[in-house]
Amino acid sequence: MGPGGEPSAHQSDGIVADLRLSMLSAFQDYGWFILLGGMVLYMAYSRIHSSLNSPSPSRTSNTNARNPNASREDPDKILDRQEKIAAARARMQVSETHEHMNTKHV
Repeated sequence: MGPGGEPSAHQSDGIVADLRLSMLSAFQDYGWFILLGGMVLYMAYSRIHSSLNSPSPSRTSNTNARNPNASREDPDKILDRQEKIAAARARMQVSETHEHMNTKHV
């Protein structure tokens, strides 16, 4: 031990060397298993990640079954519908704000 109870540089170098030797030994003994395990984990991760980001076939087929002409809809109708939705949300927000203000003063 060095001054103040700290490990000396010689001891910490020995710990690092021992760690390196044990890691090297583990890779020599189990290297192929570690490599194959890493590949399997990566493949599983990529499949799970891609399945979470893509729409499921059941959701896509349900949407198409309810509205088979959804992809053929006129862009002007879509824009008009979105504007109506935005106006309805604005009206609802105004009414909620008025209700909140009325209950606050009561």
